[in-house]
Amino acid sequence: MKTVKRVLAVFMVGAMLLTGLSGCSNTAKNNVGTNSSNGEQTDGKQVLERVDLNIYLMGDPPAEKILNQFYEKLDEITLRDFNCTVRFKFSTWTDYGTKYNLMLTTDNTIDMVYSAGWLDYSSYASKDAFLPLDELLPEYAPDIWNLISPDKWNALRIKGSIYGIPSNNQTIAQHGVAYREDLRKKYNLPEIVDVDTLGQYLMTVKEKEPEMQIPLHEVPFFVLFAPSSGKYEYFDRQGEIGSAIALVYDIQNPMQSVIQYETPEYTDFVKKMKEWADAGLWSKSVLSGNEDPEAKMKVNQGAAWVECNIDKVSDLGFTLMEGQKDAQPDWEIGFFPYENMNGQTFFALSNSDLMAVPVAAPNPERALMVLNKFMTDQEYYDLTQYGIKGLTYNVTEDGRLDYSGLDTTDNSLKLSAWAWNNTDLHRKNIVEWEKKYTILDELTSKASADPFDGFALDLTKVQAEQAALMQVYAQYGKPLEAGFTENPEKDIAVLKEKMDAAGMQKFKAEVDRQMKEFIEAKQLPVGETE
Repeated sequence: MKTVKRVLAVFMVGAMLLTGLSGCSNTAKNNVGTNSSNGEQTDGKQVLERVDLNIYLMGDPPAEKILNQFYEKLDEITLRDFNCTVRFKFSTWTDYGTKYNLMLTTDNTIDMVYSAGWLDYSSYASKDAFLPLDELLPEYAPDIWNLISPDKWNALRIKGSIYGIPSNNQTIAQHGVAYREDLRKKYNLPEIVDVDTLGQYLMTVKEKEPEMQIPLHEVPFFVLFAPSSGKYEYFDRQGEIGSAIALVYDIQNPMQSVIQYETPEYTDFVKKMKEWADAGLWSKSVLSGNEDPEAKMKVNQGAAWVECNIDKVSDLGFTLMEGQKDAQPDWEIGFFPYENMNGQTFFALSNSDLMAVPVAAPNPERALMVLNKFMTDQEYYDLTQYGIKGLTYNVTEDGRLDYSGLDTTDNSLKLSAWAWNNTDLHRKNIVEWEKKYTILDELTSKASADPFDGFALDLTKVQAEQAALMQVYAQYGKPLEAGFTENPEKDIAVLKEKMDAAGMQKFKAEVDRQMKEFIEAKQLPVGETE
Protein backbone atom coordinates (compact mmCIF):
# COMPACT_ATOMS: atom_id res chain seq x y z
CA MET A 1 0.00 0.00 0.00
CA LYS A 2 1.29 3.33 -0.96
CA THR A 3 0.84 5.77 1.88
CA VAL A 4 1.16 9.55 1.89
CA LYS A 5 4.56 9.33 3.52
CA ARG A 6 5.87 6.99 0.86
CA VAL A 7 4.48 9.09 -1.98
CA LEU A 8 6.07 12.22 -0.55
CA ALA A 9 9.45 10.48 -0.36
CA VAL A 10 9.40 9.70 -4.06
CA PHE A 11 7.79 12.99 -5.06
CA MET A 12 10.37 15.13 -3.28
CA VAL A 13 13.18 13.62 -5.31
CA GLY A 14 11.28 13.88 -8.59
CA ALA A 15 13.20 16.96 -9.60
CA MET A 16 16.41 14.91 -9.50
CA LEU A 17 14.86 12.43 -11.87
CA LEU A 18 13.97 15.05 -14.43
CA THR A 19 17.54 16.30 -14.65
CA GLY A 20 19.50 13.19 -13.76
CA LEU A 21 18.06 11.02 -16.50
CA SER A 22 18.12 13.42 -19.41
CA GLY A 23 21.84 13.05 -20.01
CA CYS A 24 21.92 9.27 -20.16
CA SER A 25 18.77 8.48 -22.13
CA ASN A 26 20.13 8.64 -25.65
CA THR A 27 23.42 7.00 -24.69
CA ALA A 28 21.69 3.95 -23.24
CA LYS A 29 19.38 3.59 -26.22
CA ASN A 30 22.35 3.64 -28.53
CA ASN A 31 24.00 0.96 -26.42
CA VAL A 32 21.30 -1.61 -27.08
CA GLY A 33 22.97 -4.36 -29.10
CA THR A 34 26.50 -3.04 -28.51
CA ASN A 35 27.43 -3.00 -24.79
CA SER A 36 25.43 -6.20 -24.32
CA SER A 37 27.10 -7.94 -27.25
CA ASN A 38 25.52 -11.07 -28.61
CA GLY A 39 29.00 -12.30 -29.49
CA GLU A 40 30.52 -13.66 -32.66
CA GLN A 41 29.69 -16.67 -34.81
CA THR A 42 32.07 -19.61 -34.27
CA ASP A 43 31.54 -22.77 -36.32
CA GLY A 44 28.01 -21.61 -36.99
CA LYS A 45 27.24 -21.17 -33.28
CA GLN A 46 26.74 -17.89 -31.47
CA VAL A 47 29.28 -17.26 -28.70
CA LEU A 48 28.11 -14.81 -26.08
CA GLU A 49 30.56 -12.29 -24.72
CA ARG A 50 31.18 -12.70 -20.95
CA VAL A 51 29.29 -10.13 -18.86
CA ASP A 52 28.41 -9.65 -15.19
CA LEU A 53 24.81 -8.62 -14.57
CA ASN A 54 23.51 -6.56 -11.64
CA ILE A 55 19.82 -6.78 -10.68
CA TYR A 56 18.25 -4.41 -8.16
CA LEU A 57 15.51 -5.82 -5.90
CA MET A 58 13.33 -4.36 -3.16
CA GLY A 59 13.75 -5.97 0.25
CA ASP A 60 16.34 -7.00 2.79
CA PRO A 61 19.26 -9.18 1.67
CA PRO A 62 19.53 -12.83 2.77
CA ALA A 63 22.29 -13.80 5.19
CA GLU A 64 25.70 -13.45 3.54
CA LYS A 65 26.69 -17.10 3.99
CA ILE A 66 23.58 -18.54 2.33
CA LEU A 67 23.64 -15.82 -0.35
CA ASN A 68 27.20 -16.75 -1.33
CA GLN A 69 26.23 -20.43 -1.52
CA PHE A 70 23.30 -19.45 -3.69
CA TYR A 71 25.58 -17.45 -6.02
CA GLU A 72 27.79 -20.50 -6.52
CA LYS A 73 24.81 -22.51 -7.73
CA LEU A 74 23.48 -19.65 -9.85
CA ASP A 75 26.86 -19.05 -11.49
CA GLU A 76 26.99 -22.67 -12.60
CA ILE A 77 23.87 -22.36 -14.74
CA THR A 78 24.12 -18.74 -15.89
CA LEU A 79 27.71 -19.23 -17.07
CA ARG A 80 26.66 -22.45 -18.74
CA ASP A 81 23.68 -20.95 -20.56
CA PHE A 82 24.53 -17.26 -20.99
CA ASN A 83 28.23 -16.80 -20.18
CA CYS A 84 27.33 -14.37 -17.44
CA THR A 85 27.08 -14.05 -13.69
CA VAL A 86 24.21 -12.39 -11.83
CA ARG A 87 24.50 -10.41 -8.59
CA PHE A 88 21.59 -8.88 -6.73
CA LYS A 89 21.57 -5.51 -5.03
CA PHE A 90 18.94 -4.98 -2.35
CA SER A 91 17.15 -1.81 -1.30
CA THR A 92 16.08 -2.20 2.30
CA TRP A 93 12.80 -0.67 3.48
CA THR A 94 14.54 2.33 5.07
CA ASP A 95 14.30 5.46 2.89
CA TYR A 96 13.76 3.22 -0.09
CA GLY A 97 12.07 5.94 -2.17
CA THR A 98 15.16 8.14 -2.05
CA LYS A 99 17.52 5.19 -2.55
CA TYR A 100 15.56 3.94 -5.53
CA ASN A 101 15.54 7.31 -7.25
CA LEU A 102 19.25 7.78 -6.54
CA MET A 103 20.00 4.39 -8.05
CA LEU A 104 18.15 5.23 -11.26
CA THR A 105 19.76 8.64 -11.63
CA THR A 106 23.37 7.88 -10.71
CA ASP A 107 24.14 4.16 -11.04
CA ASN A 108 24.86 3.02 -14.60
CA THR A 109 25.86 -0.51 -13.56
CA ILE A 110 22.31 -1.83 -12.99
CA ASP A 111 20.94 -4.07 -15.74
CA MET A 112 17.44 -4.66 -14.37
CA VAL A 113 15.32 -3.28 -11.51
CA TYR A 114 12.20 -4.14 -9.60
CA SER A 115 9.28 -1.82 -10.27
CA ALA A 116 5.59 -1.63 -9.40
CA GLY A 117 2.63 0.70 -9.39
CA TRP A 118 3.27 1.55 -5.75
CA LEU A 119 6.88 2.37 -6.68
CA ASP A 120 5.76 4.88 -9.32
CA TYR A 121 6.26 2.69 -12.38
CA SER A 122 4.20 4.97 -14.61
CA SER A 123 5.95 8.13 -13.41
CA TYR A 124 9.45 6.74 -13.94
CA ALA A 125 8.49 5.26 -17.30
CA SER A 126 6.96 8.52 -18.50
CA LYS A 127 10.19 10.33 -17.59
CA ASP A 128 12.31 7.85 -19.60
CA ALA A 129 13.92 6.22 -16.57
CA PHE A 130 13.28 2.82 -18.14
CA LEU A 131 14.01 1.37 -21.56
CA PRO A 132 11.07 0.65 -23.91
CA LEU A 133 10.87 -3.11 -24.38
CA ASP A 134 8.43 -3.68 -27.27
CA GLU A 135 11.15 -4.77 -29.70
CA LEU A 136 13.45 -6.45 -27.18
CA LEU A 137 10.94 -8.73 -25.45
CA PRO A 138 9.93 -10.95 -28.40
CA GLU A 139 13.59 -11.50 -29.32
CA TYR A 140 15.30 -11.88 -25.95
CA ALA A 141 12.45 -13.03 -23.66
CA PRO A 142 10.16 -14.90 -26.08
CA ASP A 143 8.75 -17.31 -23.48
CA ILE A 144 7.65 -14.45 -21.24
CA TRP A 145 6.31 -12.55 -24.24
CA ASN A 146 4.09 -15.48 -25.18
CA LEU A 147 3.15 -16.30 -21.58
CA ILE A 148 1.68 -12.88 -20.71
CA SER A 149 -1.65 -11.95 -22.30
CA PRO A 150 -1.93 -9.01 -24.75
CA ASP A 151 -4.36 -7.31 -22.35
CA LYS A 152 -1.76 -7.35 -19.62
CA TRP A 153 0.98 -6.04 -21.90
CA ASN A 154 -1.32 -3.25 -23.06
CA ALA A 155 -2.14 -2.31 -19.47
CA LEU A 156 1.57 -1.63 -18.92
CA ARG A 157 1.94 0.75 -21.84
CA ILE A 158 3.08 4.27 -21.03
CA LYS A 159 3.11 6.74 -23.90
CA GLY A 160 2.40 3.78 -26.16
CA SER A 161 5.38 1.65 -25.09
CA ILE A 162 5.92 -1.25 -22.69
CA TYR A 163 8.45 -0.51 -19.94
CA GLY A 164 7.70 -3.25 -17.40
CA ILE A 165 7.67 -7.05 -17.39
CA PRO A 166 4.90 -8.44 -15.14
CA SER A 167 4.85 -11.62 -13.13
CA ASN A 168 2.59 -14.50 -14.10
CA ASN A 169 1.12 -14.60 -10.60
CA GLN A 170 -2.52 -15.31 -11.36
CA THR A 171 -4.05 -14.09 -8.13
CA ILE A 172 -6.20 -11.39 -6.66
CA ALA A 173 -5.11 -8.16 -5.01
CA GLN A 174 -7.02 -8.78 -1.83
CA HIS A 175 -6.28 -6.87 1.33
CA GLY A 176 -7.90 -7.19 4.71
CA VAL A 177 -7.39 -7.89 8.40
CA ALA A 178 -5.68 -10.99 9.81
CA TYR A 179 -7.00 -11.77 13.26
CA ARG A 180 -7.18 -14.50 15.90
CA GLU A 181 -10.11 -16.67 14.90
CA ASP A 182 -9.75 -18.70 18.11
CA LEU A 183 -10.37 -15.54 20.18
CA ARG A 184 -13.44 -14.68 18.12
CA LYS A 185 -14.82 -18.16 18.83
CA LYS A 186 -13.77 -18.05 22.48
CA TYR A 187 -15.97 -15.02 23.14
CA ASN A 188 -18.79 -16.19 20.88
CA LEU A 189 -18.46 -13.17 18.61
CA PRO A 190 -20.20 -12.97 15.23
CA GLU A 191 -18.29 -13.72 12.05
CA ILE A 192 -16.36 -10.65 10.87
CA VAL A 193 -18.11 -9.43 7.74
CA ASP A 194 -18.12 -5.62 8.03
CA VAL A 195 -16.82 -2.66 10.01
CA ASP A 196 -19.24 -3.18 12.91
CA THR A 197 -18.36 -6.84 13.47
CA LEU A 198 -14.65 -6.03 13.14
CA GLY A 199 -15.06 -3.31 15.75
CA GLN A 200 -16.92 -5.69 18.05
CA TYR A 201 -14.04 -8.15 17.85
CA LEU A 202 -11.37 -5.50 18.50
CA MET A 203 -13.26 -3.97 21.43
CA THR A 204 -13.89 -7.36 23.04
CA VAL A 205 -10.30 -8.51 22.75
CA LYS A 206 -9.08 -5.26 24.25
CA GLU A 207 -11.42 -5.74 27.21
CA LYS A 208 -11.04 -9.48 27.75
CA GLU A 209 -7.40 -9.98 26.77
CA PRO A 210 -5.60 -6.85 28.05
CA GLU A 211 -2.17 -8.36 27.35
CA MET A 212 -3.04 -8.59 23.67
CA GLN A 213 -2.33 -5.58 21.47
CA ILE A 214 -3.66 -4.20 18.22
CA PRO A 215 -0.33 -3.05 16.79
CA LEU A 216 -0.66 -0.59 13.95
CA HIS A 217 1.78 0.81 11.45
CA GLU A 218 0.95 4.39 10.44
CA VAL A 219 -2.73 5.35 10.04
CA PRO A 220 -4.91 2.36 10.85
CA PHE A 221 -8.21 1.83 9.12
CA PHE A 222 -8.59 4.37 6.30
CA VAL A 223 -8.48 1.49 3.81
CA LEU A 224 -11.91 0.48 5.11
CA PHE A 225 -13.70 3.61 3.94
CA ALA A 226 -14.43 2.91 0.28
CA PRO A 227 -15.40 -0.79 0.52
CA SER A 228 -17.48 -0.21 3.64
CA SER A 229 -19.43 2.55 1.88
CA GLY A 230 -20.86 0.09 -0.62
CA LYS A 231 -20.70 2.83 -3.27
CA TYR A 232 -17.08 3.80 -3.82
CA GLU A 233 -13.82 2.17 -4.77
CA TYR A 234 -10.17 3.17 -4.71
CA PHE A 235 -8.24 3.47 -7.94
CA ASP A 236 -5.84 0.76 -6.75
CA ARG A 237 -8.11 -1.05 -4.27
CA GLN A 238 -5.41 -0.87 -1.59
CA GLY A 239 -6.29 2.50 -0.15
CA GLU A 240 -6.34 5.98 -1.56
CA ILE A 241 -3.92 6.04 -4.46
CA GLY A 242 -1.07 8.39 -3.66
CA SER A 243 -1.08 10.32 -6.93
CA ALA A 244 -4.86 10.90 -6.73
CA ILE A 245 -4.98 11.75 -3.05
CA ALA A 246 -8.48 11.80 -1.46
CA LEU A 247 -10.20 10.80 -4.70
CA VAL A 248 -12.30 7.66 -5.14
CA TYR A 249 -14.72 6.64 -7.88
CA ASP A 250 -18.37 5.67 -7.88
CA ILE A 251 -18.72 1.99 -8.77
CA GLN A 252 -21.77 2.80 -10.88
CA ASN A 253 -20.11 5.73 -12.66
CA PRO A 254 -16.34 5.34 -13.13
CA MET A 255 -16.11 8.21 -15.61
CA GLN A 256 -15.25 10.75 -12.93
CA SER A 257 -13.78 10.90 -9.45
CA VAL A 258 -15.48 11.65 -6.15
CA ILE A 259 -13.86 13.65 -3.34
CA GLN A 260 -14.22 11.25 -0.45
CA TYR A 261 -14.34 13.80 2.37
CA GLU A 262 -17.33 15.51 0.73
CA THR A 263 -19.50 12.39 1.00
CA PRO A 264 -21.86 11.66 3.93
CA GLU A 265 -20.36 8.18 4.13
CA TYR A 266 -16.99 9.71 4.96
CA THR A 267 -18.46 11.67 7.87
CA ASP A 268 -20.00 8.47 9.24
CA PHE A 269 -16.68 6.71 8.82
CA VAL A 270 -14.75 9.39 10.74
CA LYS A 271 -17.28 9.15 13.56
CA LYS A 272 -16.75 5.40 13.73
CA MET A 273 -12.98 5.84 13.82
CA LYS A 274 -13.42 8.37 16.62
CA GLU A 275 -15.32 5.74 18.64
CA TRP A 276 -12.48 3.29 18.18
CA ALA A 277 -9.78 5.84 18.99
CA ASP A 278 -11.66 7.07 22.07
CA ALA A 279 -11.93 3.45 23.24
CA GLY A 280 -8.15 3.24 23.17
CA LEU A 281 -7.67 0.84 20.28
CA TRP A 282 -4.60 2.88 19.34
CA SER A 283 -2.60 5.85 20.57
CA LYS A 284 -1.85 9.11 18.82
CA SER A 285 1.63 7.85 18.04
CA VAL A 286 0.03 5.73 15.34
CA LEU A 287 0.35 8.69 12.96
CA SER A 288 4.09 8.13 12.93
CA GLY A 289 4.24 4.60 14.28
CA ASN A 290 6.38 1.73 13.09
CA GLU A 291 5.01 -1.22 15.03
CA ASP A 292 5.32 -4.68 13.55
CA PRO A 293 1.91 -6.40 13.68
CA GLU A 294 3.25 -9.61 12.16
CA ALA A 295 5.92 -9.98 14.84
CA LYS A 296 3.39 -9.33 17.61
CA MET A 297 1.00 -11.97 16.32
CA LYS A 298 3.75 -14.55 16.06
CA VAL A 299 4.52 -14.25 19.78
CA ASN A 300 0.91 -14.21 20.98
CA GLN A 301 0.85 -10.46 21.63
CA GLY A 302 -1.15 -9.27 18.62
CA ALA A 303 -4.91 -9.49 18.20
CA ALA A 304 -5.00 -8.27 14.60
CA TRP A 305 -2.84 -7.32 11.65
CA VAL A 306 -4.50 -4.49 9.79
CA GLU A 307 -3.75 -4.05 6.09
CA CYS A 308 -2.58 -7.58 5.47
CA ASN A 309 -2.94 -9.51 2.22
CA ILE A 310 -3.71 -13.13 1.47
CA ASP A 311 -0.06 -14.10 0.91
CA LYS A 312 1.06 -12.50 4.16
CA VAL A 313 -1.71 -14.05 6.22
CA SER A 314 -0.92 -17.41 4.63
CA ASP A 315 2.73 -17.08 5.66
CA LEU A 316 1.60 -16.11 9.16
CA GLY A 317 -0.74 -19.08 9.37
CA PHE A 318 2.01 -21.40 8.17
CA THR A 319 4.51 -20.00 10.69
CA LEU A 320 2.10 -20.52 13.56
CA MET A 321 1.32 -24.04 12.40
CA GLU A 322 4.98 -24.94 12.14
CA GLY A 323 6.42 -23.15 15.15
CA GLN A 324 3.61 -22.86 17.66
CA LYS A 325 1.31 -25.82 17.11
CA ASP A 326 2.65 -27.83 20.04
CA ALA A 327 2.90 -24.92 22.45
CA GLN A 328 -0.31 -23.21 21.30
CA PRO A 329 -2.53 -25.90 19.76
CA ASP A 330 -5.64 -23.71 19.92
CA TRP A 331 -4.27 -20.81 17.90
CA GLU A 332 -6.20 -20.18 14.71
CA ILE A 333 -5.80 -17.40 12.16
CA GLY A 334 -8.73 -15.77 10.38
CA PHE A 335 -8.83 -13.31 7.48
CA PHE A 336 -11.42 -10.62 6.75
CA PRO A 337 -11.11 -9.34 3.15
CA TYR A 338 -12.16 -5.69 2.85
CA GLU A 339 -13.76 -6.09 -0.52
CA ASN A 340 -16.20 -8.66 0.83
CA MET A 341 -18.20 -5.66 2.01
CA ASN A 342 -19.04 -4.33 -1.45
CA GLY A 343 -18.47 -7.38 -3.61
CA GLN A 344 -15.75 -5.65 -5.64
CA THR A 345 -13.05 -8.31 -5.98
CA PHE A 346 -10.50 -7.74 -8.72
CA PHE A 347 -7.58 -9.62 -10.14
CA ALA A 348 -4.18 -8.17 -9.29
CA LEU A 349 -3.17 -5.11 -11.29
CA SER A 350 -0.78 -5.75 -14.15
CA ASN A 351 1.76 -3.42 -12.53
CA SER A 352 1.60 -5.06 -9.09
CA ASP A 353 5.08 -6.57 -9.49
CA LEU A 354 7.37 -5.80 -12.41
CA MET A 355 10.92 -5.95 -13.64
CA ALA A 356 12.19 -3.04 -15.72
CA VAL A 357 15.42 -2.19 -17.53
CA PRO A 358 17.02 1.13 -16.56
CA VAL A 359 17.64 3.41 -19.50
CA ALA A 360 21.39 3.31 -18.76
CA ALA A 361 21.58 -0.49 -18.40
CA PRO A 362 24.85 -1.81 -19.87
CA ASN A 363 23.47 -5.27 -20.76
CA PRO A 364 19.72 -5.08 -21.44
CA GLU A 365 19.50 -8.03 -23.85
CA ARG A 366 21.40 -10.42 -21.59
CA ALA A 367 19.33 -9.36 -18.60
CA LEU A 368 16.13 -10.15 -20.51
CA MET A 369 17.51 -13.54 -21.55
CA VAL A 370 18.24 -14.43 -17.92
CA LEU A 371 14.87 -13.15 -16.68
CA ASN A 372 13.21 -15.29 -19.33
CA LYS A 373 14.78 -18.31 -17.62
CA PHE A 374 14.01 -17.08 -14.09
CA MET A 375 10.31 -16.98 -14.87
CA THR A 376 9.76 -19.89 -17.26
CA ASP A 377 12.40 -22.56 -16.52
CA GLN A 378 11.80 -24.79 -13.48
CA GLU A 379 15.51 -25.16 -12.66
CA TYR A 380 16.06 -21.40 -12.53
CA TYR A 381 12.70 -20.81 -10.88
CA ASP A 382 13.32 -23.25 -8.04
CA LEU A 383 16.77 -21.81 -7.36
CA THR A 384 15.69 -18.16 -7.24
CA GLN A 385 12.38 -18.75 -5.45
CA TYR A 386 13.28 -21.51 -2.99
CA GLY A 387 17.07 -21.64 -2.82
CA ILE A 388 19.37 -24.64 -2.73
CA LYS A 389 17.75 -28.06 -2.82
CA GLY A 390 18.76 -30.13 0.18
CA LEU A 391 19.81 -27.06 2.16
CA THR A 392 16.98 -24.52 2.09
CA TYR A 393 14.22 -26.80 0.77
CA ASN A 394 13.40 -30.27 -0.49
CA VAL A 395 10.84 -31.56 -2.97
CA THR A 396 8.58 -34.57 -2.50
CA GLU A 397 7.89 -37.11 -5.23
CA ASP A 398 4.68 -35.29 -6.12
CA GLY A 399 6.53 -31.95 -6.47
CA ARG A 400 5.60 -30.28 -3.17
CA LEU A 401 7.96 -28.24 -1.00
CA ASP A 402 9.19 -30.06 2.09
CA TYR A 403 11.06 -28.18 4.84
CA SER A 404 10.90 -30.93 7.43
CA GLY A 405 14.27 -31.90 8.86
CA LEU A 406 15.97 -28.72 7.58
CA ASP A 407 17.47 -25.90 9.62
CA THR A 408 15.37 -23.14 8.07
CA THR A 409 16.49 -20.60 10.68
CA ASP A 410 20.09 -20.42 9.49
CA ASN A 411 19.45 -21.76 6.00
CA SER A 412 16.72 -19.64 4.48
CA LEU A 413 16.81 -17.79 1.18
CA LYS A 414 14.22 -15.06 0.64
CA LEU A 415 15.33 -13.27 -2.50
CA SER A 416 12.36 -10.87 -2.91
CA ALA A 417 11.80 -12.44 -6.33
CA TRP A 418 8.10 -11.52 -6.49
CA ALA A 419 8.37 -9.96 -9.93
CA TRP A 420 8.99 -13.29 -11.66
CA ASN A 421 6.45 -15.33 -9.71
CA ASN A 422 4.82 -17.83 -12.06
CA THR A 423 1.70 -19.71 -11.00
CA ASP A 424 2.52 -22.42 -13.54
CA LEU A 425 5.83 -23.24 -11.82
CA HIS A 426 4.84 -22.52 -8.21
CA ARG A 427 5.25 -25.40 -5.77
CA LYS A 428 2.79 -25.92 -2.94
CA ASN A 429 4.03 -26.85 0.51
CA ILE A 430 3.32 -30.19 2.13
CA VAL A 431 2.18 -28.11 5.13
CA GLU A 432 -0.12 -25.26 4.10
CA TRP A 433 -2.36 -22.87 5.98
CA GLU A 434 -5.55 -24.81 5.33
CA LYS A 435 -7.70 -21.76 4.66
CA LYS A 436 -5.52 -20.18 1.99
CA TYR A 437 -6.78 -21.97 -1.07
CA THR A 438 -10.37 -22.03 0.18
CA ILE A 439 -10.29 -18.24 0.46
CA LEU A 440 -8.45 -17.81 -2.83
CA ASP A 441 -10.80 -20.11 -4.72
CA GLU A 442 -13.85 -18.34 -3.37
CA LEU A 443 -12.55 -14.87 -4.13
CA THR A 444 -11.12 -15.79 -7.53
CA SER A 445 -14.44 -17.30 -8.60
CA LYS A 446 -16.09 -13.89 -8.32
CA ALA A 447 -13.14 -11.68 -9.30
CA SER A 448 -13.11 -9.54 -12.41
CA ALA A 449 -10.60 -7.37 -14.24
CA ASP A 450 -10.00 -4.03 -12.59
CA PRO A 451 -11.59 -1.27 -14.70
CA PHE A 452 -8.56 0.89 -13.96
CA ASP A 453 -5.86 -1.65 -14.74
CA GLY A 454 -3.31 0.31 -16.75
CA PHE A 455 -4.57 3.71 -15.65
CA ALA A 456 -1.51 5.96 -15.33
CA LEU A 457 -2.12 9.52 -14.31
CA ASP A 458 0.04 12.18 -15.92
CA LEU A 459 -0.14 15.03 -13.43
CA THR A 460 2.43 17.27 -15.08
CA LYS A 461 -0.17 20.02 -15.52
CA VAL A 462 -1.12 19.95 -11.83
CA GLN A 463 2.17 19.02 -10.26
CA ALA A 464 2.19 22.00 -7.90
CA GLU A 465 -1.36 21.29 -6.79
CA GLN A 466 -0.54 17.64 -6.18
CA ALA A 467 2.36 18.52 -3.88
CA ALA A 468 0.26 21.03 -1.94
CA LEU A 469 -2.67 18.61 -1.59
CA MET A 470 -0.44 15.85 -0.25
CA GLN A 471 0.89 18.12 2.45
CA VAL A 472 -2.55 19.39 3.43
CA TYR A 473 -4.06 15.92 3.54
CA ALA A 474 -1.23 14.57 5.66
CA GLN A 475 -1.81 17.39 8.14
CA TYR A 476 -5.61 17.52 8.24
CA GLY A 477 -6.96 14.33 6.67
CA LYS A 478 -4.92 11.61 8.33
CA PRO A 479 -5.77 12.63 11.91
CA LEU A 480 -9.46 12.46 10.98
CA GLU A 481 -9.11 8.95 9.61
CA ALA A 482 -7.39 7.94 12.84
CA GLY A 483 -10.37 9.32 14.80
CA PHE A 484 -8.46 12.21 16.35
CA THR A 485 -11.23 14.81 16.34
CA GLU A 486 -13.64 16.32 18.84
CA ASN A 487 -16.03 17.55 16.18
CA PRO A 488 -15.97 15.48 12.96
CA GLU A 489 -18.25 17.77 10.92
CA LYS A 490 -16.30 20.87 11.85
CA ASP A 491 -12.90 19.33 11.20
CA ILE A 492 -14.01 17.82 7.88
CA ALA A 493 -15.16 21.31 6.86
CA VAL A 494 -11.71 22.65 7.72
CA LEU A 495 -10.13 19.87 5.63
CA LYS A 496 -12.33 20.80 2.67
CA GLU A 497 -11.44 24.47 3.00
CA LYS A 498 -7.70 23.75 3.14
CA MET A 499 -7.86 21.32 0.23
CA ASP A 500 -9.81 23.74 -1.95
CA ALA A 501 -7.24 26.42 -1.19
CA ALA A 502 -4.49 23.99 -2.23
CA GLY A 503 -6.13 23.50 -5.63
CA MET A 504 -8.38 20.45 -5.28
CA GLN A 505 -10.92 21.52 -7.92
CA LYS A 506 -8.27 22.10 -10.57
CA PHE A 507 -6.58 18.83 -9.62
CA LYS A 508 -9.86 16.89 -9.73
CA ALA A 509 -10.76 18.30 -13.14
CA GLU A 510 -7.49 17.03 -14.61
CA VAL A 511 -7.94 13.60 -13.03
CA ASP A 512 -11.52 13.42 -14.34
CA ARG A 513 -10.42 14.33 -17.85
CA GLN A 514 -7.89 11.48 -17.89
CA MET A 515 -10.32 9.02 -16.27
CA LYS A 516 -12.90 9.67 -18.96
CA GLU A 517 -10.38 9.28 -21.76
CA PHE A 518 -9.08 6.04 -20.24
CA ILE A 519 -12.48 4.41 -19.76
CA GLU A 520 -13.62 5.42 -23.25
CA ALA A 521 -10.42 4.05 -24.80
CA LYS A 522 -10.90 0.72 -23.01
CA GLN A 523 -14.11 0.18 -24.95
CA LEU A 524 -12.00 -0.26 -28.11
CA PRO A 525 -10.64 -3.65 -29.19
CA VAL A 526 -7.36 -4.66 -27.54
CA GLY A 527 -4.39 -3.00 -29.16
CA GLU A 528 -6.36 -0.15 -30.77
CA THR A 529 -6.33 3.46 -29.66
CA GLU A 530 -8.29 6.49 -30.55
